[in-house]
Amino acid sequence: MKQICTCTTCKSCREPTCTSPDCKQKPKALNPKELAMFENKYDYVCRSCRNTTTLVKCSDCKAMVREDRTNKSSYHKDVKCYDCLHPPCSNIACKTCKVCRDPTCTTSDCNKKPKALNPKEITVFKSKAKLVCQVCLFPRCATCNSEMSKKTKQNKRKSDAWMNSRQQRTWTCFECETRANFHKK
Repeated sequence: MKQICTCTTCKSCREPTCTSPDCKQKPKALNPKELAMFENKYDYVCRSCRNTTTLVKCSDCKAMVREDRTNKSSYHKDVKCYDCLHPPCSNIACKTCKVCRDPTCTTSDCNKKPKALNPKEITVFKSKAKLVCQVCLFPRCATCNSEMSKKTKQNKRKSDAWMNSRQQRTWTCFECETRANFHKK
């Protein structure tokens, strides 16, 4: 996640008023209410940045997130963070962009916002943590690299073994499978 403002808070004592370049003081403990606002320590925003950054609570995961990382500008009443609108792929070997979650994105310093998924695509999985992107869920043919047909995708969606598999999914199209079986003899 890119930083929104240039933070001037002291990196040692974490006091916004400290201007000493060689400060060695330890930071004071945070107020429990202040700390409870952030479920993930990487989402923490210091007091001075909080004044310039608007934080909103995600109606789904209840995490405090920066307003620019939500759908707040849309017409929806429920404000949701991008991790709830378009969860990252749970496949470890997934090559889909981790920022915008677009399979065609190849930029190393991507800063595009992910597009929200259709809620039906998320509810197929038991939890958002187990979501698998369309590229990993419906791979191309391992032999000829052809795309899976709509009928095959529908059949795979109905298969519990396919949908709940935690392994890398591989698939071979009918033509390649037939060709391979024909040449075996």
